[in-house]
Amino acid sequence: EDQIRKYSEDADFSNLKYDRDSEEYMVRHVFRSSIVHAGEVLTAPYRMTERLLRFVNSHSEFKPFLQNGLAETILEVERKKEQSVFEMPQTVSWERVSNKLPRIFYDLIEVVENEKRRFF
Repeated sequence: EDQIRKYSEDADFSNLKYDRDSEEYMVRHVFRSSIVHAGEVLTAPYRMTERLLRFVNSHSEFKPFLQNGLAETILEVERKKEQSVFEMPQTVSWERVSNKLPRIFYDLIEVVENEKRRFF
């Protein structure tokens, strides 16, 4: 909400149109729904595993397979999938970029200045 207020004040100061009500609606409803949906997607394999284990344990036809490690295999696959879903991607920091490309910041500034001259 603080950012929305700031954007609204900046828009007023710059004499720009800014629909604060729509922005707040988007943040409160659309963004929140997206976060909840993402959480459901990430936890879906767990729910599927739980249902599958309940199913195979409630039918005697699966008993020989369970005795040979079916449940343990299902749980192991779930653990592997969970680790891969929640694994943090390796992103490059600006510090590492500047070590590899020492002029990167100067080059970026130059590009921005060229674009400003081109459009203003």
